[in-house]
Amino acid sequence: MMPGLSGRETLKALRERDLDTRYAMVTAVEPDIDIIEMGFDAYLTKPVTETAVREVIDRLQERNNYADALDEYTALLEKKQTLQAHRSDEELAESDEYQQLERRLEQLDEELDETGADDDEGFVATLRGIEDER
Repeated sequence: MMPGLSGRETLKALRERDLDTRYAMVTAVEPDIDIIEMGFDAYLTKPVTETAVREVIDRLQERNNYADALDEYTALLEKKQTLQAHRSDEELAESDEYQQLERRLEQLDEELDETGADDDEGFVATLRGIEDER
């Protein structure tokens, strides 16, 4: 019960700024069905412990890191597939830049495996399957 703006209005105003961040709501309001439409990434109901807040922050940071790695992985995979469609295997084998691209894809693949983010597991497996088909 903040003075001036409600939590919903505050969250909406923050989202309209198009900041590249995740949002955790800490509130005394018990969740209701209307939270489905709200643009937060985590919801904590008071009273909340410092440990719980730190755990949520850590989890949101992991999601950010995972999303960043996944974005880079998909962009590099697209470049790799484009090159494979337009260049010979010999040209690619001789290219230092292409070899760096393949090494970076391998690194990202390992990073994505290490995060243990099950939410995107099927998506990453699909991307890997596409890459294996090439």
